[in-house]
Amino acid sequence: MRCRRLGRDEAARDRDRAANDRRQAAADRQAAADDLAAEGIDHLTGALRRRVGLAAIQREMDRTDRTEEALVVSFVDVVGLKQVNDVRGHAAGDELLRLVATTIRGNLRLYDVVMRYGGDEFVCSLTGVDSAGARDRFATIAGQLADAPGSPVISVGLAERTADEPLGQLICRADAAMIAGRNGHDN
Repeated sequence: MRCRRLGRDEAARDRDRAANDRRQAAADRQAAADDLAAEGIDHLTGALRRRVGLAAIQREMDRTDRTEEALVVSFVDVVGLKQVNDVRGHAAGDELLRLVATTIRGNLRLYDVVMRYGGDEFVCSLTGVDSAGARDRFATIAGQLADAPGSPVISVGLAERTADEPLGQLICRADAAMIAGRNGHDN
């Protein structure tokens, strides 16, 4: 009788350990999923990272193909970041990037995509807006930055999507427009 009782007690402990293992495994899987989701966010600026951002813009392009809405891509360069890093240090440069990203996100809609494209570059997509509307939004952003400490400056190029234009080409056009604008040429 005693052996049977010890066997039941041991089996009950095994079940409890197994249940605890399952709970811990579920918690570990959730933590891994959360970490993976966070990998899509640039830890410094809060903007989407390039790979995730490109996929998000492509989804917006696919959606606007179906709805026939306008889509504008902006290429934003933070002017003088290297000089800030060299003169005031990388912490000041990081703060500059955070300020620019926060100002951009604060002036775009929640569903507009804001992606960190490179070290001092952001690419954004604005759906349902034409180039003039996007230009107005970025003029507001530039004005707010000019009023901020240090008066940060951004260069912005815009490209309104044409039918069947691939994402890479659209970003290249926005980049070319940014460079042309910086050099004093309208594109």
